[in-house]
Amino acid sequence: MKDERHIRILFVEDVPDDVELAEHMLRKSGLDFTSTRVDTEEDFVKALNEFRPDIIVSDYSMPTFDGMHALKLTLTYDASIPFIVLTGSMNEETAVLCMKSGASDYVIKERMKRLPYTLKEALERKSAEIEKEKALDTLKKTEQKYRSIFENAAEGIFITSKDGRFLEANPAMVKMLGYESFEEMQLEIVDVSKKLYVDPEDRKRAINKTETQGFIKSFETQFYKKDGSKIWISLSGTAFYDEKGKSLYYEGICEDITQRKSTEEALIRTTESLRKSIGAIIHVIASVVEAKDPYTSGHQRRVANLARCIAQEMGIPNDAVEGIRMAGAIHDIGKISVPIEILSKPGKLSEIEFSLIKTHPKVGYDILKDIDFPWPIADIVHQHHENINGSGYPNGLKNREILTEAKILAVADVVEAISTHRPYRPALGIDVALNEIEKNRGILYDEQVVDACLTLFRKKGFKFE
Repeated sequence: MKDERHIRILFVEDVPDDVELAEHMLRKSGLDFTSTRVDTEEDFVKALNEFRPDIIVSDYSMPTFDGMHALKLTLTYDASIPFIVLTGSMNEETAVLCMKSGASDYVIKERMKRLPYTLKEALERKSAEIEKEKALDTLKKTEQKYRSIFENAAEGIFITSKDGRFLEANPAMVKMLGYESFEEMQLEIVDVSKKLYVDPEDRKRAINKTETQGFIKSFETQFYKKDGSKIWISLSGTAFYDEKGKSLYYEGICEDITQRKSTEEALIRTTESLRKSIGAIIHVIASVVEAKDPYTSGHQRRVANLARCIAQEMGIPNDAVEGIRMAGAIHDIGKISVPIEILSKPGKLSEIEFSLIKTHPKVGYDILKDIDFPWPIADIVHQHHENINGSGYPNGLKNREILTEAKILAVADVVEAISTHRPYRPALGIDVALNEIEKNRGILYDEQVVDACLTLFRKKGFKFE
């Protein structure tokens, strides 16, 4: 295969015929080159500077200038230039001397066929050395860059052994844990599981996760500082292994999140306090409704409980379930605008009286709409008498226009109303109520909601309390 690289060869030889023979052998091997011949020190030095050879092929012994002197000049000028000794005869001792002095290789003239291979090998070794130097230089720069990042990073960076000793830690890590120096910290913390982690099991969990998935990210745990105080940290890292796949050490980055955790805990306390306040408000509103309509006393509470259980059966997130329960507890707040005579009338309602009853979802919405609940309670209350086919009230909404929470509340309201006593009729029982929602499944009531409700009563033994 022809060498595609054009090279410059400097021959140091006093016999032109020997150079011509060498050139013939090199061209025959497919090497692309330009060459020049010198046989004096003056011409050799000039060729080094002007011809700038890629490789030098020199006779070992010449009348006025010899190969060993040429080798010394070459090493002084540029030690990376391959230097091949070409001679008529050379014993082993002389060959070893040339190689020890810095020659790349040697070729005996009687074996000129070997020259192309020797020359190519020398050039390949030079190329490999150049690449190696580049790689080492890149590695050195990378290490310098890493060291700079390591030393100046705001986050703590550390390396620990498998048995829990600190192998390395950056200044930020040392400062985070309250030590004066890495040496002090390394001497004090001989086992991070016992001396660093507040919960020693957390290190086991972190290592297990790291070795299972190859890394760990944002693992939250607590560390002890030098003075015994505790800090929350977020840990990310990875494991390093030997050729057999056995973990050797762990490298990680940690961030002090103590302030964030304190803020989160304060927010949780505030949220919990707010939820309790909302719950108290809801209870007061529910009490107002039941005081107005004693015949439906407990209705809202029972509807709220059933709606909550339906939502849980459907797999709705806990926060949304809580909103449904709250809405259920005050879904009839609008009835405070309906005259008590109508609410407690024992007989059938007239068309006008029923139209007044039908205003209670809108009245409830108007009462609740300006209260900043964490859930859409006003809208749920507004829609709890809507049917998915558009036959409900007050706005005749259809399937996708109705909130899921309102669909749940609608089914719970119907089941409770049918199965319990009302001023205008006795209780009809749970079987009648369940038959009603089953018969109108997918017509008036959402299919998933109905299925969840039927499962609660028929398979899981739900009962109104």
